[in-house]
Amino acid sequence: MYPNLKMAMWRSGMRQNALARELNLNETVVSKVLNGSRKPSPRMRTILAEFFQQDPEWLFEPASPNGSHNGAANGSGNGTGKTSQKSAGKRGGE
Repeated sequence: MYPNLKMAMWRSGMRQNALARELNLNETVVSKVLNGSRKPSPRMRTILAEFFQQDPEWLFEPASPNGSHNGAANGSGNGTGKTSQKSAGKRGGE
């Protein structure tokens, strides 16, 4: 799973089906990448990184085994490896 990618999607307000349509990507493949059951191709990494205007290394940093990640590498975390309550909030239905 790629928590930074999910965070970028959440911040943009983009749902995975809309993202797939917008970028002409297969919805099933996008879903599998987001859920960690498939690694993104180099092409998909580039397309998503450009779309979200993020470094692909940061965007596709895998979650650590304990479920946390450090968003500080791109200036979007608080430097503690923990997500702030504001960015940890989820929208209904997700």
